[in-house]
Amino acid sequence: MTHLQNQREQPEFACAPVDIWTRLERFLALGSEDGTYYVQARPPKVEDVPSTIQCLKTDGLRVMQTVMEISGSGRVSRIDPVLFTLALAASPNFANAETIAAALNALPQVTRTGAHLCTFAAFAGNLRGWGRGLRSAVADWYLNQPASELAYRMLQSMDPMDWSHRDLLRLSHPKAATPVHNALFQWAVDGELGHLATREILSSDLRQVRAYELAKKSASQDEIVQLIEENRLTPEMIPSKWKESAPVWEALLPSLPYAALVGQLGKLTEVGLLQPQSPATALVVARLIDRKRIANSRIHPSALLEALLRYRQEPAAVASVGDALEEAFYMSIQSVEPIGQRIYLALNTSTGASAGLALCFARREPRCTIWPGGITRKDRLGRVCEVIGSEGRFFDPARPMRDAEDRGLAVDAFIIVTANVRNLFDSLERYRQSSGIAAKLVVIEMGSEAYNATDPDDAYQLGIVGFDASVPQVIAEFLRGKTGTDSLTVAVR
Repeated sequence: MTHLQNQREQPEFACAPVDIWTRLERFLALGSEDGTYYVQARPPKVEDVPSTIQCLKTDGLRVMQTVMEISGSGRVSRIDPVLFTLALAASPNFANAETIAAALNALPQVTRTGAHLCTFAAFAGNLRGWGRGLRSAVADWYLNQPASELAYRMLQSMDPMDWSHRDLLRLSHPKAATPVHNALFQWAVDGELGHLATREILSSDLRQVRAYELAKKSASQDEIVQLIEENRLTPEMIPSKWKESAPVWEALLPSLPYAALVGQLGKLTEVGLLQPQSPATALVVARLIDRKRIANSRIHPSALLEALLRYRQEPAAVASVGDALEEAFYMSIQSVEPIGQRIYLALNTSTGASAGLALCFARREPRCTIWPGGITRKDRLGRVCEVIGSEGRFFDPARPMRDAEDRGLAVDAFIIVTANVRNLFDSLERYRQSSGIAAKLVVIEMGSEAYNATDPDDAYQLGIVGFDASVPQVIAEFLRGKTGTDSLTVAVR
């Protein structure tokens, strides 16, 4: 007797309806209340979050507790939905006084960067306007950080946004507790270092600010290189005109963190720093395949794969750099935490992204069934693409559920990667009823449109539109029950 036949003797299962709290968690983690993750992010709007607003009316403090738990756990795929919810909770139009106070008190924990703060300010300004409580909370954000750390955060978010630090400081009027904070605020508001920035301050806590200002006015490439080397300036602190210089990037290269290096490979090649057999290329290749750097960066294999596919499209791509990126992809898979469930992965799109996903599951999930068959943990990307390309064209999206039922496979989750989407509700429900397993379903539509292949009222279904480096982590969190499925219950009929 197979495992599935044994399961048929058990009571039938049905998934509970999705409540407003599940939809709130979905919005925070995925960016939409309907259980669909859009790779191309959509700006959050009030009309798209009726359940989130209902949660605020029902129990605002529970909303804030959920915001803090999810944002602090690293379960969010992007930060804007969290910041938007925080702005809603801080608005008298949507929350009571107790919730508003909790939201404003949480501002330093949720807005961890200067860019986060500016984004929150844009949301809050549209939702509630500027009152004394909001001004005070923003002022505290600036005052409760060491001056040197605050300066670095401000320098990292100097690109034009809807709101700038100049705007926020003018509105919040923080009363600087130290001379360094005072000089920093004067610089941010006036746009240049003033009389409060003494020589001692400029040589210590505001050293990078001084270098940033000198770089803006410099007409010498050699001076820019010297400023980078002496002050550890980052690419964000360098004027755009100097980002076309190979010597400038050569000076930046030693201090680039692993993920930043991966993200700048195209630029390093474009400016001519990376060339076949050059010293810079040798350094980059060595760093890309450094196991310790890969592990410490916690970069996901999909981010490396995305970089690889993009880099190989570069007109002047260096073969050894591309090869190193591919090796780094294979090496990084070992750091992925297994989901540990019985998974059926089916693919019919022969792309590098789908091949990479198949390899991640083949190498890290021992109980994973993969269709097309013949994909093993020892394969490389090229062969996996060939297998999917030759077999995937015969794909029926409902096939995995039928195949699992016919073969007596016990499956906790079906993951279907396809460009041929249709309603899969009935096929999933038949499998659930025949097996007695409350199986989950993830449908990845590789195009740019959603086709309603999943049921928004079933907390055990997730739709994904598009594909990028964030998708595998979204899938993993969903399967672990951390993107709006924690509250799902299994009811015995």
